[in-house]
Amino acid sequence: MSLHHSKRFVALAAMVLFFASAFAQDIKDLTWSYAPYPDVETQFTKAPAGYKPVYISTFQRHGSRYLLSDASYTKPLEILETAARGGYLTSMGKELLEDVRKIASDAVGLSGMLLPRGGREHYHIMSRTVSRYPEIFSGPDCRIDVYASTSQRCIMSMAYSLDAITARNPKVSYDRHVGPKVQAEVFNSFPVSAVS
Repeated sequence: MSLHHSKRFVALAAMVLFFASAFAQDIKDLTWSYAPYPDVETQFTKAPAGYKPVYISTFQRHGSRYLLSDASYTKPLEILETAARGGYLTSMGKELLEDVRKIASDAVGLSGMLLPRGGREHYHIMSRTVSRYPEIFSGPDCRIDVYASTSQRCIMSMAYSLDAITARNPKVSYDRHVGPKVQAEVFNSFPVSAVS
C-alpha cells in the first residue's frame, strides 16, 4: 500500500470512528427492531384538577424475537465450524463456536418468533400502563379494542399485554382484531400481498 493510500485509509478510518463514537451514546437507536424494550421510569404529567383520564391509545411493535431467517444462525456457525476444522480458532474462538452452536440449536424452527423475553416485555409495559392509568382500566365497563398483524410474534405480544390487563381487572372485555384485512390496516398498505 502506498503512503498516499495509507493516509486515505487512516483518514477514512478516523471518520468512521468519529461517526461511530457520535452514535455510540445511544446505540439502541442503531439496533432498530432488534433492541429489547428498555424498562424506563418517566415522570408523567398529571391530569388538570377536576379531570381524569378516560381513554388511551398505544402503538407497539412486537417484543424481542428470534432473527428472521435460519441463515442468520447457520451461516455464522458454518464459518466458525470451517475455521475450527482448519485449526484457525483461538481459545476464545472455540468458546464462541460453542456458544453459537447452542444459539443455533435453540433457534431451530423459531425464526421470527417471539422470545420469552419479548412476552415479558409486553406484560411489563402493559402492567406499567395500567398502574399509571388505573381509571381507564378499572370497572366492569372497561372495553378494549386490540389490533395485531398476522405474525406470531405480534399476536403473542398482544396476548401477553392482555394478560397483564386481565391480572388487574378480570372483568375487562376485549375485541381482538387479527387477519389479512387488519394486517393491511396496521401497515396502512393495500393490497395485503404487498405487505411483508
